[in-house]
Amino acid sequence: MNYDNLINKLENLKNNENKFSFISEFIINHLNKINNYNINQLAKATFSSPATIIRMCKEIGLQGYKELIIILTSFNTNKHPNNHNLDNTLTKIKTNLEATNALLNYEIIQKFVDYVNNNKTILLFAYGESALWMESFYSRLLRLGIKTYFNKDHENNLIFSQIIDQDFVVLALSLSGETKSVLNLVKQAKKNHAVIFTISKYLQNHLKKLRDYNLNLSYNPNDNYLITKSTRYAMLYVLDLIYEQIIASREEYYTNILQNTFLKK
Repeated sequence: MNYDNLINKLENLKNNENKFSFISEFIINHLNKINNYNINQLAKATFSSPATIIRMCKEIGLQGYKELIIILTSFNTNKHPNNHNLDNTLTKIKTNLEATNALLNYEIIQKFVDYVNNNKTILLFAYGESALWMESFYSRLLRLGIKTYFNKDHENNLIFSQIIDQDFVVLALSLSGETKSVLNLVKQAKKNHAVIFTISKYLQNHLKKLRDYNLNLSYNPNDNYLITKSTRYAMLYVLDLIYEQIIASREEYYTNILQNTFLKK
């Protein structure tokens, strides 16, 4: 859903007498600062409840309050799409990181860490620009002595995905969730009963449907992704969080390994 569609739906709720009218009116009247309200604060301001606000969001086709805030906030930082000055770029990056952080489920990150510490082999799938961030993540896992595999060659990955089993864990990265090469690999890995973790935009997509666990990235439908690359920082942020959580889970053990694998230049 884009910003204009969301505003139209909120306007319809406001103009029709129903239990969501006052909430939608309050949001429309406070668009410039609605991101300052968490769901409990909005409930208090509108004399409603968090459950009622969530029901309103679902009524207009959203997954929840977080998605509403992301769409409204992203638009406010994208009112001037041709303005590529430093302040605008920094604002987009900050907004993207904050929105992604709000969407994250840290229990899923911990679940991935548990698989790592249980000595599972980790397969990393990503293509295009996403592969750059995944390759860096791969190098960092290697330095920790974690059994992991990453290859930019699709045919090699496809062969590997056909010979794995339930003792493997896949981490697939695709902002759109529609990258065909990644989808093919994940489908094959799933057939072989590997555990599937995905990182993709918070909106529904085909990659997310294949997952056992998914980590959401912020995504602004109004952005021109041929120009705007602020989402790359969200990808790096999520991968960094996973890496840091792995180290924190066995800090002394992994710190010793890092010291032993440090390469002097």
